[in-house]
Amino acid sequence: MNTKTPQFDPFEMWRQAINKFETGINSMTNNSTNPEQFTRALQQFGQVSTGVQKTFEKSLDAYFKAMRLPSRGDVLALQERLQSLEEKLDAALGSNRSEAAAGSDRARKPAEAPAANASKPN
Repeated sequence: MNTKTPQFDPFEMWRQAINKFETGINSMTNNSTNPEQFTRALQQFGQVSTGVQKTFEKSLDAYFKAMRLPSRGDVLALQERLQSLEEKLDAALGSNRSEAAAGSDRARKPAEAPAANASKPN
């Protein structure tokens, strides 16, 4: 028995929403001659577009989770944690470097070449 379950495709959902949005705008501009009515309709389309975008983002996050892939939010959270660790590491290394430089003459002077080889005749 071979039953296929339809796979969720968030990109297809986005394409369908954009097509419906474009069709609605085209019909509205062809039928509307009143500027106030046109402005109200554009505001409504803007609100619908924002809602569709939020729904798409949620669906895409669910899709990534199902595919065991990190979402954009996951990557951004990881970036923030990594940045925090780098700052802590820089602060720790910076304080260690200044302590080493203050307590060591070697850190301030370059090493000198041995003079014994220079005094030997060829």
